Amino acid sequence: AEMWNNSIKGWNGLINYETEQSIKDREEKSSHLNLYIALDGDLVVGYCKLSRYAFDENTLYIDLLNVLPDYYGQKIGKMLIMKSIGRTIELNYPRLDLFTWAGNTKAVPLYKKTGFFWEKVEENTTHLMNFIPTVLNTDLIKQYIQPFDWYEDSDRVIEVCPDGMLKNGFDIYTYSWHKGDHKLSVSFEKTGRGLQAIDCQDFIIECIVPEAKLVFGKSYPVNFRIVNKSNQPLNIKIKGLSDKNIRFDCSLEQTIEKEQMIETEVFIDQVHKGQSLWVTHPCVKAEVEINGKKAIFKTGINTQFPLSVLQFKRSKDLLNPVNCPVPFIFNIKNGYKEACDIKISFPELPNICFTEPIISVALESEEKKSITTKVILSNAVAKSPDIEIEVKLAHNQFSYQQKMDLFFPTFNGQSASEMTDAYIMLSDKHMIRVDKEVEYNEMLFRNLLSNLWGYINQPKVGKPFTSEFKNQPPFKSKFRETPDAQILTLWHHSLDFPGCSFACHYKLYNNGILEYQIELIDFPENKDEVFISHSINFSAMHLQIPYQGEIIQTDDNM
Repeated sequence: AEMWNNSIKGWNGLINYETEQSIKDREEKSSHLNLYIALDGDLVVGYCKLSRYAFDENTLYIDLLNVLPDYYGQKIGKMLIMKSIGRTIELNYPRLDLFTWAGNTKAVPLYKKTGFFWEKVEENTTHLMNFIPTVLNTDLIKQYIQPFDWYEDSDRVIEVCPDGMLKNGFDIYTYSWHKGDHKLSVSFEKTGRGLQAIDCQDFIIECIVPEAKLVFGKSYPVNFRIVNKSNQPLNIKIKGLSDKNIRFDCSLEQTIEKEQMIETEVFIDQVHKGQSLWVTHPCVKAEVEINGKKAIFKTGINTQFPLSVLQFKRSKDLLNPVNCPVPFIFNIKNGYKEACDIKISFPELPNICFTEPIISVALESEEKKSITTKVILSNAVAKSPDIEIEVKLAHNQFSYQQKMDLFFPTFNGQSASEMTDAYIMLSDKHMIRVDKEVEYNEMLFRNLLSNLWGYINQPKVGKPFTSEFKNQPPFKSKFRETPDAQILTLWHHSLDFPGCSFACHYKLYNNGILEYQIELIDFPENKDEVFISHSINFSAMHLQIPYQGEIIQTDDNM
């Protein structure tokens, strides 16, 4: 507690006053893998929490890092970070991430020196990724990194700005080392979070993909550039590895005398929702073997729809009248770098009638347009139907189906459905939204006509508590209606506590009251007790909370 209370200035006021009990309570509910503490006698002067990263695959995460301000400059932060990197390598994770607040630029040189790259993102955040664990655990690189102290011998240029060299639309991060006559550089592609190139004393190998954004339904070239820098023939094997919707059927073996470009191709299969920029993308993935030593190369692909279709949601007049035409505006974009003719067909659906069920439009290369039409509603609509899209190109014509989220709250209307990125329940001006894409299993309760909101974060099972449900979707879901409410039930299995299963019941009454229950179905194996923890956040205006037999009411000033 003393360390945190004396660190408030260093966190720009972003942490609160702590007591011994508040620290104990928080740590008891924490779901970290390892906790590292630096001590000066009995005084805690440094703290580092290492966790599984909940929002991406196969990654560890420095959840929290702090050094007592009086101990700045004594390399305590470096020591804690290096312990976390070592543990990541020991557990055979390929990557270690961390976030810091946007103004914390004084810490960036330390992070970069210890192997982190600052990701370029549009949002006001500072996300850093460290691929040193992949470097040190890759067989093909091990013999070439061995002459170096990866920390001391790095000659990477450290700048206090986002990293990455743009190449064919990809951000490439490069480590480089130099010691005497030895040189080594290893490059990673940002969205695939994987190896893109190795340049060592014996060879150069580089995976070249033409573009970062590729429209599904077509094949595209993928090339491997190999340069033999040694005096001996270089035996190389390349085996394509399919990943999600990326089909890479390649198996070849060649001997390289000098320099050669190996040409292959990859097929991009259909996807059913857009790519999140925050997670590892589906990859052009290959196992490369040179003289018996292997490495996995990964280049992320942001798969594009031939046509993107997205409803425009008005920021005002969110509740729609029924039984009369209301505006329906949606934005479209041609995914191809050539002109095309598009025909969009909307299906017949309950509670909504499209005044123009078929819409045709001509689009130039990568052109964007907004389409305005009207619909007639008989009740609220929250649905994700399949729409039929016909595409006519200069030398090709085809049709396919893709989902489109439709969201039309109405006065006194009710609707409930699973949509592309969330489970939704609507009741008049009230909405329940349970995320199933980024913040898995986080529930938002919102009044659409005011600033009133509430969050119920992902459940944690313990003890010790696990954060597995931040990135683990429910294995089953079900909606049902009663005369006075709608009910959503989500069923979960715990992987960290085998045998444990439970259900979350969300009940939204027609008058806007939310009832939430957790039903424990099975205990964990060899356990006679289980704990489930939740955190709840809500706006503090006009609240009425029953507490110990009384009603606590808040006002606008709280």
